[in-house]
Amino acid sequence: MPKSTTAKTPAKKVSNLKPVQINKPLQQLVEKVTEKKVRTGGLDPNAVLKANPEKTPRAEHNISRQKILDGKTVKEALESRVVDSRDLNYDIAKGFLLI
Repeated sequence: MPKSTTAKTPAKKVSNLKPVQINKPLQQLVEKVTEKKVRTGGLDPNAVLKANPEKTPRAEHNISRQKILDGKTVKEALESRVVDSRDLNYDIAKGFLLI
């Protein structure tokens, strides 16, 4: 195979970079855009989940999930990726979690 006719030059390193000051409204916009988006499945994202001590699931993974989610908001639970909205709706419908 013949060699390329274009010469490859190493990339130049930029050493004089300075931090950029961002004004407050733009900073808030950046934070809003980079915020994690979660699908709440019709649940209020600010609602606090509480484990129901009177009713516990039989499956071990559901028991551990109930302990992990106790005291978290719906948004925190969904952002943790432990559950999705279908799991939360199931646990609430069965009475394992209370809002």
